[in-house]
Amino acid sequence: MITSKKYLKPSTSRVVRLSIVLLVVILSASASFVIVSAVMPRSQVTAVSALSVTPGVSTDPTGVLVTLDARGTWHEATSTSSGTASSGCLRTWVKAFVPVYLDRGGPLWGGRHPMPHAPTPAYVAYHVYCGGIYVTSIWVLPSAFETTAPNVRNLAAQIVARLRYPALAIAVNPAHRGLTGLNTLLATNGFTGAPIRDSVRGFGATVEVEATPSAVLWQTGDGSISTRVPFTSGTRGLLAHLYERRSPVSGYTITASIELAVRWRFNSGGWSSLSPIARTASIAYPVVSSRSRLTPSP
Repeated sequence: MITSKKYLKPSTSRVVRLSIVLLVVILSASASFVIVSAVMPRSQVTAVSALSVTPGVSTDPTGVLVTLDARGTWHEATSTSSGTASSGCLRTWVKAFVPVYLDRGGPLWGGRHPMPHAPTPAYVAYHVYCGGIYVTSIWVLPSAFETTAPNVRNLAAQIVARLRYPALAIAVNPAHRGLTGLNTLLATNGFTGAPIRDSVRGFGATVEVEATPSAVLWQTGDGSISTRVPFTSGTRGLLAHLYERRSPVSGYTITASIELAVRWRFNSGGWSSLSPIARTASIAYPVVSSRSRLTPSP
């Protein structure tokens, strides 16, 4: 029985020898894989990518009605006649930051693998999706995407929406509470009057936008009509308002809406206007009655 137990228990040296043999086999297979992938012609690498292409889906954007978003992604637009894209699904071309094929189970490499070299430096790598499902990755000239005026205008509007606007604040004097019969000075803080700019470059186009403060619309909260005053870097929409009645305990709600004039241009061309935008802030401001009192002279 003791001999049988010794026979069933493998020795340490035997385990080491088996491990070495397995390691040699693995390294040999890896070396063969490296050699095969290193000498494979580019045409074959391209053929491997074709295995991931959904049948019947064209990846060529030439002649396709597309829109460009602020992230540089091209989206196929629906057809006005049929309501569907010509390929049967809405395709998307997403710029690839690294020229690799994405993982779809890996037909050969078991995961991501490099794309072939670009035909010329002018080509850009894109991942192509069909209805949100990855199809393949391709090299495309930016000129293949048709840039139209409405397309660029929509992109400019997206850039405006994502501009980094400063926080708008309201400054009042007297600072903590107002007095009836005494002018209260209202102004804005946060915006300096300088244009706020951004741009998207690349993809065969450069779109620039800028938003500049132009006016402030004041609502004083006491029932008076709204007052619109010009915005300059010096005045910041300054308004003097006379409160005639004291406010509720909670105060009057003072609201300032700063209006920004927006314009955009394409490839350093002429500027075109977009709809103005506004940023708004509100504060509660108590107003108390002022009383006059006669005091004896000394």
